[in-house]
Amino acid sequence: MRVLSERRHGVVALRHWARPAAAETAAALGMPAGTVGSTLHRALARLREELERSGL
Repeated sequence: MRVLSERRHGVVALRHWARPAAAETAAALGMPAGTVGSTLHRALARLREELERSGL
């Protein structure tokens, strides 16, 4: 998670693990609801890349 920006880290923490609705995540992070899904997608892709790079 350290490789993610603060914004992406927040989205992953809230949406992926805590599981609130996208609108709730957006409100908590002060971003448009439409941005939550795309940010989560990019953050998870970045985490997958990092795991592959590290051999895990």
